[in-house]
Order: sequence, then C-alpha cells, then structure tokens
Amino acid sequence: MWSWWVLLICDMLIPVMMLGFGRIMYKSAPKNINYIFGYRTSRSMKNQDTWQFAHEHCGSLWWKIGLIMLIPTVLVHIPFYNSNENTIGMLATIIMIVQVAVLILSIIPTEIALKKTFNDDGTRKVSNINVNYSELKLHLQDDEWTFEYTDHDRPTARAIVFDDEGYFYFVRAIRDDDFGKCTVIETAGGGVEPQEDLVTAVKRECLEELGANVEVLCKIGVIEDYYNLIHRHNINNYYLCKAVSFGDKCLTQQEKESFHLTTLKLTYQEALAQYDKCSATRLGRLIANREIPILKRAKEILEKCKILK
Repeated sequence: MWSWWVLLICDMLIPVMMLGFGRIMYKSAPKNINYIFGYRTSRSMKNQDTWQFAHEHCGSLWWKIGLIMLIPTVLVHIPFYNSNENTIGMLATIIMIVQVAVLILSIIPTEIALKKTFNDDGTRKVSNINVNYSELKLHLQDDEWTFEYTDHDRPTARAIVFDDEGYFYFVRAIRDDDFGKCTVIETAGGGVEPQEDLVTAVKRECLEELGANVEVLCKIGVIEDYYNLIHRHNINNYYLCKAVSFGDKCLTQQEKESFHLTTLKLTYQEALAQYDKCSATRLGRLIANREIPILKRAKEILEKCKILK
C-alpha cells in the first residue's frame, strides 16, 4: 500500500536526520559560536571550548539514538503493511511523537555533561579542584607615577601556568620605552580582542607568548590597576592553567624586537625571587604588586587540591 510506504518514510525522517546532523556536529561543528546553526544553549555558548564539547557530545548521542531508532521504526511498521489507512496513520503518529520526545529529551544528557565538565564561567572543572574558594578581587593604585586622568580601560586575560612537575611559566620582557629601561617578569597574557570571550583569550595568549596549549582550570580573580603614565585602567582577569603541551610561539614584531620576550620556567620560590628582583624598577613594582597576590592564591588553590605539594 502506498500510504504504508509514505508513512514509513515520514517516520524515518527523524532517525535519518539525527544520524546526519549527529555526524556533522561530531565531525565538523560550526567553527564560530552563532545563534543560527548548531547546539545553542546558554551553557554551550560560554566559549569555544564549551561550544566544541557540546557539539561532540550531542553529535555522538544523536548518531547513536538515530541508529537505535531507525531499525525499530522499520520493524514496527512491517506487521501493519496490510492494515487500513487509519490504523497505519495512528501508528505513524505515535511513532513520530515518541521520536520527537526523544529528540527533545536528548538535550538533557548534553546539558548534564556540560554542567559536570565546566564551571559556570565556562572553564573546565578538574576532579582535583573540588575545594571552595572565593575569587581574589583587588583594586590597586599606581603610586609610581602621578595620576592625571584615565582615557581608556583595557580588559586583559592572564594565566598562571603550571606543569605536572610543579614548575610555573612566565614571560620576561627587556624594555626601554616610556616606562624606562627595565627587565620585568610577568604572566602570559594581554588584551582581549573584540567579540572574544576571556577563556578563549587566555588560551590564545598562552599559545602566542609561551607556545603552550593549556587547560583552563578555574578563574583566580580580577585585579584592577592603573598605568598613570599612559592614562590606562587595566582590568586583569587571571586564570589558573595547566600546560598540556608546548610548541612554537607566535610573538608579534613588537614583542620580539621591542620587548625581547622570553619564557621563564621557575619554581614558586624562584618566581617570587624574580618578582622581588624586578621590583627595583617602577614598572617592575607595579607588576609585582598585581601579580604576587595572584601567584600566592594560585599556589594556595593547588595545595588545597593536592595538585602541588
């Protein structure tokens, strides 16, 4: 009967769609977060990491569900091949309602997985980081240069990067500019680009300045400070990051030729000593005042979580 074939094909649409879109989401999720196509929820759209994770999880789930639903859909229809149109129509409607319900409910496992894997700010949870801590928030003044006015705010994303051996990674800059001639130690980081979320920004900065692929574990805090000399208000967002691998850096021409950026691999005590040494200069003091409290909070978190001894 032609109606049997038509309704069978209709009932196969959702399983086939889940197979097709599931494979697309798992293998080639949309590169950019958008409101038009893809798995779009508030949790999945936090940053690029949550976006990719949600598509891989949901895509894999849809592929499995689509495959599981496809065969029973055909098998359930077979005994009704010679039934009248009303019976076949009722059967097809019931099957379609069940399929739509499964399609909608498949969002729940993905949202649960997102919640288990990521913090509310979109950073990945780590099984060892299970202690409660408050984000460090400080508002510091520039006592090195006279305050006149500020003409711009600069949001930055910065990272305390550590490895499995307990070493921390920083950048060293040798400067000779308006701030004077000085050598400073600083965390990897920099300005957040337009339309860029903080987690994506900090991962990009670590890759550019350290050549490090990092896993963002948690947000340490926000330190606001000022560079009165250039009339700037800095809003520094600090993240605790674990180095996963190292490769080539991607420094800008200015970072190479004007700042001569190099990587420092230091123990916690060596890092404190470097900050202290660089505090002999005015810029060095500004940076140390901002970053030593962050480094101490990072070590406190790692020790409480028994990641560092």
